[in-house]
Amino acid sequence: MHKLVPNDHGYLDSAAWYVGVGRFQEAGMELDRIRREVRNHPDVLCVRWKMYSATRCWELAAETARQICKVEPSSDLGPVLLAQSLHKLARTTEARDVLLGSLDQFPDAYQIRYDLARYSCQMGDLAEACAWLAEAFGISGTAETRILALHDPDLEPLRKQFGEVGNEAGSIESPLLREWLAQKF
Repeated sequence: MHKLVPNDHGYLDSAAWYVGVGRFQEAGMELDRIRREVRNHPDVLCVRWKMYSATRCWELAAETARQICKVEPSSDLGPVLLAQSLHKLARTTEARDVLLGSLDQFPDAYQIRYDLARYSCQMGDLAEACAWLAEAFGISGTAETRILALHDPDLEPLRKQFGEVGNEAGSIESPLLREWLAQKF
């Protein structure tokens, strides 16, 4: 694989900045300034995926994630981004299958288990969602992952199962889920 040279890094940094501030046309122009032989570099593909994701161009995001899988097969990022793109395309079963196929290759990737929990929940299998969430929490070992689960919209069916209560501000409080998480982890 060719390496990025300083000019490529400059264009990539500019593109990432433009994505961050929501100026996607400029981001695309900066990515197009990168030399052709390094446009499949993982860093370039990741910024391109973020641009497609932010603009909800999920087919292009999925194709970009497939490229990441090819050029960076030792990273769990490609399968995770591919699954997220497929899920957004309402192809959640396919997203789950992508992640299930990568479990053995990435035994320490909590994000794969977390996303499997999300997709299982969306598919109505709350018991499986709980099992994947438990694995994700065990691997992650951080409170941030548990907090994320308390507010993740894809896990809403699980929160409802545990007795979701909304307040006037519209925030979600799930006392039983909090209790379950505290007991488990």
